[in-house]
Amino acid sequence: MANSFLKSFKKAFNNYLDEYAIEIQKQVVKNINDGKDFERKPFKKLSKATKDDRERRGYGRNKPILIRTGGLRDSITTKANKSTKSVELSSSKSYADNLNDGDHNQGYPMSPRKFFECPKSLTPGSSRDKAILNRHFDILEDEIFNNINARLKEKGIMI
Repeated sequence: MANSFLKSFKKAFNNYLDEYAIEIQKQVVKNINDGKDFERKPFKKLSKATKDDRERRGYGRNKPILIRTGGLRDSITTKANKSTKSVELSSSKSYADNLNDGDHNQGYPMSPRKFFECPKSLTPGSSRDKAILNRHFDILEDEIFNNINARLKEKGIMI
């Protein structure tokens, strides 16, 4: 019975980790679309020169700050790492970390755009994190109860 409980627990935790990773990815993409950082605070406004440059290059001066082509936003991925019990946030765009840190190697200053971090609303212990965790452990609780109930029933004991 202990072995079956351990398997059920690992399954519930892995399912939680998978859902947590998906939620982080969704929130990071939403933040980029909304022009907000990981705390949902608006990015510092673009300078007139940057807006003019965007317009000159055909990107539009009023798109969200981190969206020109959508390539950065669409490159955001997350992976639930079961061995380290963590979620890895990544981008196939080499410049993602630079934008996050405010370094774009163009020779002029740029404000950091803190988008490439775990959204504050999903940090461990947050209400959204707890809701995801509770959902998966409620399923585990039901599974354990049903397992115990079935074993007791086999022995002629009714609850």
